[in-house]
Amino acid sequence: MFTCPRCGAATPPPLCRHCGHVFGTIDGVYQLTEDPNLNLDEARGAKYIGYDAVGASYYDKDYADSACGRADLLLAEAMAERIGRGLLLDLGCDGGTHAVPVALRGCTVIAGDISQVMLTLLLRKAAANHVPPGRILPCRLNALAIPLADASVDGVLASTMLHLISDHARVLSEMRRVLKPGGSLMLTTNSPGIRNGPAPAAGAAPAADDPNGAYLRLQGAFDGRYWEILNQWGVRASYASWGFDQFAECAAAFGNMTHVHIPFEAPRTWTLEEAFLHRMRGRGYSRQQSVPDDLHRRAFAQVTAEFVDTYGPEFGSVRFAGGYDGLDLHVFTK
Repeated sequence: MFTCPRCGAATPPPLCRHCGHVFGTIDGVYQLTEDPNLNLDEARGAKYIGYDAVGASYYDKDYADSACGRADLLLAEAMAERIGRGLLLDLGCDGGTHAVPVALRGCTVIAGDISQVMLTLLLRKAAANHVPPGRILPCRLNALAIPLADASVDGVLASTMLHLISDHARVLSEMRRVLKPGGSLMLTTNSPGIRNGPAPAAGAAPAADDPNGAYLRLQGAFDGRYWEILNQWGVRASYASWGFDQFAECAAAFGNMTHVHIPFEAPRTWTLEEAFLHRMRGRGYSRQQSVPDDLHRRAFAQVTAEFVDTYGPEFGSVRFAGGYDGLDLHVFTK
């Protein structure tokens, strides 16, 4: 199913049956690309964002060692049924949010990401959840050139990753190439199914009657002030790509789309410190990847001090209250 880095022939790892090449590994992760983790320089080709510099700051501190959540297990069951518990490529798999529960549902998962750090977190997550040996194949790879043979997988999962790569057409072509005829491309979105209350328009304040208004106002003000300071220092946010509709582009490429809704309701609550501040402190938002570490630390510390002066030292304890109101998969069939 893999393509040998030396001879290009299709072969299972770790030894190429054609030329004898041994697939390299680092800490249990197959090394299938020499591309850097991050490319924000258009002169070097398509821009993309990997999360090596972010690591565990992208998640809460207990993520890698905790059990899979009920919502993720339900999504995994829907994915496993869709591909007949066959072979799934989880492209941009991050720390195993979906790869681990899908493997627990009986699929074999090729877990691919450009970030070695995220793949290391995935292995910890798999161990904590007692995934059977061989059920997950962790691979450091580049989605712009997927090192798999044509028509080799039953399904591809792209969960909140297409906006991190500038050349969507190339990635879509690669995903379609590796899918078997009749195979499924599946998309999820950020926090699938989480009800966030009335969402204000971009740049607008939350409605006066929004129960999470205090949280949203503080989050928006902190984010705005952080970038205001960085802009004064000559730093601009850098995106790989945000101005596209991933569902429309995938539907156009595949000629079809099926919406799979999974009924599920459960409350969700968190504080500003547990979610937004934790992630932003660790540069866990994609547009922060272009910010030098020293300037990020200075800007974050300055805004924090200003907010303590204005709102008090406990400003991070303001709480968001929402909940799941169903889970969603968007499925495209080859």
